[in-house]
Amino acid sequence: MNWLLSKKDEHRLALHQYLITHHSKSFLIKDLMAAMGWSRYLTLQAAQQLNVDCQAITQSSQDFVILSDANRTITLHDLQLISGAALKGYYLRQSLKFDLLLDVFLEGFILMK
Repeated sequence: MNWLLSKKDEHRLALHQYLITHHSKSFLIKDLMAAMGWSRYLTLQAAQQLNVDCQAITQSSQDFVILSDANRTITLHDLQLISGAALKGYYLRQSLKFDLLLDVFLEGFILMK
């Protein structure tokens, strides 16, 4: 089902998976850049958007991914409460490709009735 996700969604899922599997509360941006093979800009954008997405999933204003030290470190706060499956489901629901596929499926189902 990953083919239904945008490249940005895949990046945020990969970042979430990396942050969850490495049992630490703080990460240096340069270490994340090296581990993920991303630019500084892409790493910062993925982290900021991951925080916004986690807030949308939980319907809270709590920050889960906090950029600090002039955008040199990322600090996590309760990010482990959001599973990768929940995040992927959120991205699928937001995906235009998924909406189109669902519409085609439902249209075919209605025609078969």
